[in-house]
Amino acid sequence: MRRPRTRASDTASLACLLIALLLLAHALDAPTTTYEVLEAVLGGIAVLAAAKMGLHNCFESHLGAVLVAAGAVLGTLLHLTLGLPGGPGNGSLTADSLALLLLGCAIPALLAQDAQARRVIKTTARPPYAL
Repeated sequence: MRRPRTRASDTASLACLLIALLLLAHALDAPTTTYEVLEAVLGGIAVLAAAKMGLHNCFESHLGAVLVAAGAVLGTLLHLTLGLPGGPGNGSLTADSLALLLLGCAIPALLAQDAQARRVIKTTARPPYAL
């Protein structure tokens, strides 16, 4: 169902697009085919979730954005602690991995702020019929 758009939902959509851009850039430099496909699929889902959120701001787009954020944060943390699948050693903290961590943590916070803003809009809105 279509929901009113807020500044927080627009910012969450932009953050989801930035995550997609970072993941697709990482997919081009991935050392293994498995990791390349994983990042490309997650980046594609991020693009779809951001587009859906930009158009409709519905539950499905919020779910997709939260799942993308969780996947990006979990994947980055696993890369930093255990290393890439099939790769040697641990990863190093770079600007890209820090951006993925920050954007992944920002999306749920922005969507919670969006829910709060919509709750305020809903309680202050006039009824659709004349009294």
